[in-house]
Amino acid sequence: GRDGKGVIYTWAAGNGDLTDNCNGDGYTNSIYTIGVTSVEEGENAWYSEVCSAALVATYGGSSNNRYLTSTTTSSGCTSDGLQGTSFSAPIASGIIALALQANSTLTWRDIQHLIVLTSSRNGFTDSYSSWATNGKGKEYSQVLGFGFMDAEAMVTQAASWTNVPSQTTCMTSTFTGSGSTSGSSYKRDVRLISAPDCSYLEHVTIDISFSYTRYRGVTEFILVSPAGTESQLMHYRNEDANHYNTAGSLSWTFMSVHFWRESPDGQWTLKFKSYGGHSVVTVSSWSITFYGTSTDPLPNIDLCISSPCQNNGTCENNVYSYNCQCTDGFSGTNCQTNSTDSGGIRLSSSLKHWWIFVSLAIIPDLFIFFTTVVADVSGTVPVIVSGIIAAVIAKSSPAEATVGATNGAVC
Repeated sequence: GRDGKGVIYTWAAGNGDLTDNCNGDGYTNSIYTIGVTSVEEGENAWYSEVCSAALVATYGGSSNNRYLTSTTTSSGCTSDGLQGTSFSAPIASGIIALALQANSTLTWRDIQHLIVLTSSRNGFTDSYSSWATNGKGKEYSQVLGFGFMDAEAMVTQAASWTNVPSQTTCMTSTFTGSGSTSGSSYKRDVRLISAPDCSYLEHVTIDISFSYTRYRGVTEFILVSPAGTESQLMHYRNEDANHYNTAGSLSWTFMSVHFWRESPDGQWTLKFKSYGGHSVVTVSSWSITFYGTSTDPLPNIDLCISSPCQNNGTCENNVYSYNCQCTDGFSGTNCQTNSTDSGGIRLSSSLKHWWIFVSLAIIPDLFIFFTTVVADVSGTVPVIVSGIIAAVIAKSSPAEATVGATNGAVC
């Protein structure tokens, strides 16, 4: 499709909530689809599933009856009960269409790389979506993929995007002898793998053949990369356990995007267990297929080009993030904070202002003295009025960064 550039599919990751797992959906866990899940009011939506195959999240309606609006019904506009990942996927499609409008040469894999690069955790306030950072410095969630989709950032990057190299595929041999477990702690099978033709990973699929003596839904799998990145391939599913409550066996292909741009070389670990020890789980065989590139797909992405590190700090580019190595006396994400006074005593900025405030309130006679000391430390002009203003501002108006989104429709 698209003259060889590939058809782009977005797919709703599912509405089974955190007790369900999208890896049981053969469409969501295909490398050729973009699994889209939902967010609401700074956290994953109440109906979002655990999903190592989900790439990204968009707004999908919330538990507070904040529904989406559709203009495609026979009765015109409606917003009655419209929420779910089925509405998040079309929003993602619209953002992708904007990116294609900016650059029509983008392939289906370019689009996925753009989503991973520009999506982020920014704006999320939840503490239960299992956020972590993979071996290439990219934050990911067991529920929300690589975070919230950013239309502006994606279109901006798309306009000057260089197509990624051709995809390579690397398959391991089939591993056997993993054993069985009836306990509630994980059993581990560790394998040493080398796949130099797939040095920069995109998708990872794992074929597992396993059996269980009872309750299929209590079977849990985690895949761990050489970099230590953990991806929850399958977790405890209550409805599945209740429905399939007798012995059985299954061969299934799971997929994860959590290892994006990592190297496949090294020890991979398959962890498996029976939730609560309610069944004996036996893994008879498993194998991994790596999809990626042999060369860096993003050689031109340099976050240090804008010189974000202040006060002569050295910037280290990690593509998805950057680190500032600060010179002596400076600290902070961008080395923006002068943390050393003229006598070598380290004080935080908030501590300096706090002592200005206390000295003014409790020891008026020492006010000018303390104002002068802080002025020497911070490098500002020692003006008494400035000290008073700084003290008031420091305590009454702490700096905050807020991220929000506005959703609306005109009918």
